[in-house]
Amino acid sequence: MKTLVLNDVHVPFQSARWQKKVDEYLRKERPGKIVLAGDIADFHALSQHRRNPRWEDNLEREVAEHSLWLDKLRQASPKADIVYIEGNHEARWSSYIQNRAPVIRNIGVDWPEYVGVADYDIRMVKAGHKVGCGQGQCVAIYHGHEGRLGSSKFGGGLALKFALNHGVNVHIGHTHKQGTLFGKVGRKLVYGHEGGYGGDTRKAAFDFVRGRQTDWVLGFTVYDSEQSHSPLPTFIKV
Repeated sequence: MKTLVLNDVHVPFQSARWQKKVDEYLRKERPGKIVLAGDIADFHALSQHRRNPRWEDNLEREVAEHSLWLDKLRQASPKADIVYIEGNHEARWSSYIQNRAPVIRNIGVDWPEYVGVADYDIRMVKAGHKVGCGQGQCVAIYHGHEGRLGSSKFGGGLALKFALNHGVNVHIGHTHKQGTLFGKVGRKLVYGHEGGYGGDTRKAAFDFVRGRQTDWVLGFTVYDSEQSHSPLPTFIKV
């Protein structure tokens, strides 16, 4: 079974070019599973830093566009098993409530409910969710902010830290970089893979990088549990 992993889309600031490529892949390949590996939403209106002032009152629009994006994904993949891992941008919601209005944090004001994640038959799952990746192996999928493991100069470097810590192959987003690096845990060879991103740096949420050189890579990742030649993913660059 093929598993499509999408991360760091930053709706409503996604790249139209990236989205077109994803839509084409869904039409042609019809993967059996889709993992949304965090930062699908940006929730820019809730950011505590580097917020574009024009978006301070646009949370309702962000929620609506996030919901619409999930609806379109489900329509494009009616039979796929779709799961969602929370990223640090989705976590802005609970952090904002905790910091600004902690007294209401326990009355059901979670972002998946407001966006309507379950309405599209999408399941929230914990970081470390495992999928098959070939040769009888599996890969554990995280967003990438969970371990507080710092950063890396190289694409794949932070993911490899996760892999060595957990003793399994690991996929992360978060860095917006792309790369695969290998290491050993005892005699076991593991890899860490970073899956690029799907945002558009010309849009408001990315004001902080405009005009700066980055090593970010537009794209997404596919794992195939049935391949016998390798457990490695295919990265589709946009």
